[in-house]
Amino acid sequence: MVDPELIFLHRDCKGSGRWLEPALERIGRMSHRFDGNDEGLVTTVCKLHAEKSPALGLWVGVHEDRIVGHALAQIQQYDGRWVVWLTQVEGDVPVGSAYRDRVLAAIEEWAAQFNASFKAQGIHVTEMLMSTPRMTSAWPRHSGFEPLRVIHRRPMRFA
Repeated sequence: MVDPELIFLHRDCKGSGRWLEPALERIGRMSHRFDGNDEGLVTTVCKLHAEKSPALGLWVGVHEDRIVGHALAQIQQYDGRWVVWLTQVEGDVPVGSAYRDRVLAAIEEWAAQFNASFKAQGIHVTEMLMSTPRMTSAWPRHSGFEPLRVIHRRPMRFA
């Protein structure tokens, strides 16, 4: 069991740029494996990163100077409400529950900062959504997601 360092990839975060290219490669590979539009997703992530979009959440887990996992999220509208859409979460090595909790806490902190920035526009994120064809019972049991149709829903702890 490893405990990777969690790094937020953003143009304003010193040193995070070195991880962007390998993270984009991972994102493309995972999208391709799950029949997504890998080129479209990577292009979108690149564009949002270049624009310093507050709606892009991208983290990598680094252990012994290599990426061993990543999480990709976007804040967007879904069914008329603003949500964190958790697009990808992938790990290459076994990690403990403390690391998983740190990832979820980082996503919630990012969403809370987004809420604070866009409060005047009436934008308020209160939940995370995700869909996965794998481990459909593990996500609710271990990460607090609740089944919602085939989409999993997790209320934000701060909401």
